[in-house]
Amino acid sequence: MQVILGPDQASRAGLTPTFWAVLLCGLSASLVAAMAAHLLASNQRTTREALAVSEAAARERALASTVFDASDQGIVVTDPAGRILMANNAFTQLTGYRLSEIQTQTADLLRSERHSPAFYRDLWQGVQQRGCWQGDLWNRVRSGEMRRHHLSITTVRDEALQPRYLVGFLQDITERHAADEMVRHQALHDTLTGLANRALLMQHLERDLLLAKRYGRAIGLLYLDLDGFKEVNDRYGHAVGDRVLQLVGQRLQAVLRQSDLLCRQGGDEFVVLVPDAGNLDELVTLANKLVTACGSSLGDLGAGMALSASVGIARYPDHGESIDDLMVAADNAMYVAKRTPGRQVHLAETRRRNSG
Repeated sequence: MQVILGPDQASRAGLTPTFWAVLLCGLSASLVAAMAAHLLASNQRTTREALAVSEAAARERALASTVFDASDQGIVVTDPAGRILMANNAFTQLTGYRLSEIQTQTADLLRSERHSPAFYRDLWQGVQQRGCWQGDLWNRVRSGEMRRHHLSITTVRDEALQPRYLVGFLQDITERHAADEMVRHQALHDTLTGLANRALLMQHLERDLLLAKRYGRAIGLLYLDLDGFKEVNDRYGHAVGDRVLQLVGQRLQAVLRQSDLLCRQGGDEFVVLVPDAGNLDELVTLANKLVTACGSSLGDLGAGMALSASVGIARYPDHGESIDDLMVAADNAMYVAKRTPGRQVHLAETRRRNSG
């Protein structure tokens, strides 16, 4: 039985270091060779693995750098306080700023005056609470021009899950936004006159009626029909008729307040929505102004051309509590004015209230 002593045991047994050297030298050459080969292979494997990890990390850094520089999206990196640390070429092209001009500044240098302070508070709360935010906003670029951007912000955290960087991705959508707005405008406005159409009138009427009910306000609805317009079309042609409608629309608009909405209902009919309307006498006064505007000279559109208008008036809550009730009441009142000689303005019949 062979016993190999450890260093402590050897020390206690009085064995010197020389003994251990001699003992090691006495080990078989094959065992030493095997141990050496194992150690060498282990070291080589560790070295290869470390080298592979280092090379992979280098490749990832190179890829990230390439993507950062080549991206057509603007990319900006800031610290958690929003101070700019780095930005790619696309960001400088989108904003007009060189990196040297904006480094250490905050992203507030792009802030426009088109958003309220509450908008930016909500933006930063989203970043701080959820770690991200995305949406569309207006930015003021270096030239002073306002540009519409889509912005996406992501928080990069460290090992302790604390915010380390904010990465913003910026895309210019100004032209797309303008195209969308044009489509939306066309969907809600009359092609000939540029006035609101029935769809937009219904949107405003629904909103204003809800507010009127909530806050105890009144709203007015004036239904206007041009008298003699068919004769204008027949005598002068549709091109002149179209120009008459455009001119009448401009004249009616000039009479109204900025808060009032003028709509071309169709044909030669117009509707005026008066939010937060005054009393009935004030609505009658407004209706007479509209009639006068329609009866003014039409200039060079046609010699002897004459127009007049008939207006029906309905008011919430006097003549109805729903959109349909008010529209029908104003329309019926307009036809009464049209059929009654010498009368161009007529108030709707006051609805009967249940005495419950």
